[in-house]
Amino acid sequence: MTIELRNGILEAAHLEVSRDSRYVQLAERILPRMIEKQSLQVDAITGATTTSKCILKAAERASKKEPK
Repeated sequence: MTIELRNGILEAAHLEVSRDSRYVQLAERILPRMIEKQSLQVDAITGATTTSKCILKAAERASKKEPK
């Protein structure tokens, strides 16, 4: 997971996956929600709840590494 922050604004989020699954495809829809709301506090994707939560956790960790 990589994120792009510019002046504290979330501009992009990229998911790096090692395998393609239906759950990942569904959960990837969470990325535009995070950017639109400028928050990691977004609802999980129905049908891919666990994967969505994993993406959110990865984004949280990536945001801590990203220089402000």
